[in-house]
Amino acid sequence: MKVMNFSESLEHDMSRLTSEVKVRGETAERVPDSRELVKQSLETFKDPSSSVVPSPVTSSTSPSHTSLPSYLQNDVHSEAVKQEVEVIVARVFTDGVSAVLREAQHHSPFVQDAVHDALVDIFLPELKKRGIIHS
Repeated sequence: MKVMNFSESLEHDMSRLTSEVKVRGETAERVPDSRELVKQSLETFKDPSSSVVPSPVTSSTSPSHTSLPSYLQNDVHSEAVKQEVEVIVARVFTDGVSAVLREAQHHSPFVQDAVHDALVDIFLPELKKRGIIHS
């Protein structure tokens, strides 16, 4: 059941993420909380040898704005950092997860972590809607 309007390439990433979440959930000695499980599963997308080149997007799948992790939504962080994270994360809807994570590696550790957290915020609710994660 497709819940969000994902492109074909992002739907492929969602299938891959689903498989990784299931494997990690079944093989972990101690099951991490759902956010951490998704974040750990996203790490596998960094390996360029296992990534698939995304198909061209034929319809608009990007939301009108990219949600930032809650800790970036306050005034403590500069607008430049917020925009940097938003621009990188928005690419997930056109370029896929692997490309976004590779791009994030060229930025500061703080931005990398914020990108990971934003991706978790995008995919965790979808995984819950699809019944992959139950907490």
